[in-house]
Amino acid sequence: MIRILLILIAVLFLLPVSDVLADRCSDEILLDGSENLINYGMDTTQHWWALTSPFTNGYRLVVDGKKSAIYLEIGNLVFSSDGSKWACFARDNKQWYLMTNDTVLPLPGTDPGEIVFSPNSEVLCFSYKSAEQEFILFQHRRIQVYQRTGKLFLSTGGERIAFMGYRGDRLIVNINGNMESPLFDDIKPIGFWNDGSFIYAGKSGNIWEIYKNNVPISESYADIPESAINIDGTAAGFIVKTTAGKFYGVIISDEYYEPLTSKAYDFANNLALHPKSPIIVFSATFNSSPIIVMGSTEFSCGQENSRPFFNCDGSDFYFLGCDIDCFVNISGRKYSTNTQLALDATYAMKPNNLTLAYSTSSSMVVRSLSENKLYAGRMVEEMISPRYNWRISSYEALGKISNRLYLMRCQF
Repeated sequence: MIRILLILIAVLFLLPVSDVLADRCSDEILLDGSENLINYGMDTTQHWWALTSPFTNGYRLVVDGKKSAIYLEIGNLVFSSDGSKWACFARDNKQWYLMTNDTVLPLPGTDPGEIVFSPNSEVLCFSYKSAEQEFILFQHRRIQVYQRTGKLFLSTGGERIAFMGYRGDRLIVNINGNMESPLFDDIKPIGFWNDGSFIYAGKSGNIWEIYKNNVPISESYADIPESAINIDGTAAGFIVKTTAGKFYGVIISDEYYEPLTSKAYDFANNLALHPKSPIIVFSATFNSSPIIVMGSTEFSCGQENSRPFFNCDGSDFYFLGCDIDCFVNISGRKYSTNTQLALDATYAMKPNNLTLAYSTSSSMVVRSLSENKLYAGRMVEEMISPRYNWRISSYEALGKISNRLYLMRCQF
């Protein structure tokens, strides 16, 4: 352990920046190690969670320091989009429960299903199975379903629900348990539009189209490999492939009379959608050269590059690229890092600020692009990817030493 820490310290100090500082960084111990630490993580807002094991085959959920009872099994934790609510399933000797931030309710069935919150965080929906039959509890209703597959989707205010189901060897979209789409050979559900209609891609034969409820709203494509919809249901983005083998970026929005389509590319992937506006950015290849595309603007991205990202408020998009050395491109402005960076890592960026946070195997590091400095805090055994918490203007990440859990913060 000492040898590993010494190597990591050496690596940090060999980086070609003026110095490595800790004056902006601090840490807080969240769990003291009295229980075995099984798993841990953060949501995208300001919460943290951990799964511990006080004894063999006994598990406890800890959310923001609040401890649950001990269960034999605890399912995946689901947070609402604004972080105000959370829920998961848990089981003791005889009973499954729905555990939320303020209640624990016995599950009426024999097996848990899925949990989903509405995009506005107001409505919780969940499913369960009783014997071989599945039920969905939604807005004080119980919907009985059969041959359901894939995820559940709620409209913005939780008024409507959509899901896929098999009819023989074909698929349909069902809305509110009573309205079904035509039969398709395949379906890629996307999400609810702001008017309550459901957006999805449907395939018939070899042709894909984008649908709003049962009405096609796009051209025909050979494939629609990637899609995204914003939380308000006001914009959706797609990467599509034509029958001629070309790739395009497509945006639908109430601002446009018809879908807005980019120029053609030899290949495209890594779609990112602006959180509020009808803007997409994606990776592409044209004449064997890799580029990043936003709208009609193309950006050089080096011989290798990361996927593009929008920061939390959409004020900037950014990506990393490498030739001999690496650089960060922020909304078209290029900043050299004079060193190599992991292009497959997750990076966090504060809006309107020339800093970039990422996790190494042992620490959270914040790189100041304007000062040419690195900031890093406590070294640990392992780390998760950072987030930017705009509520307190801090980069944050979780790390562990043995069974102790730490929250690292760097204030910017």
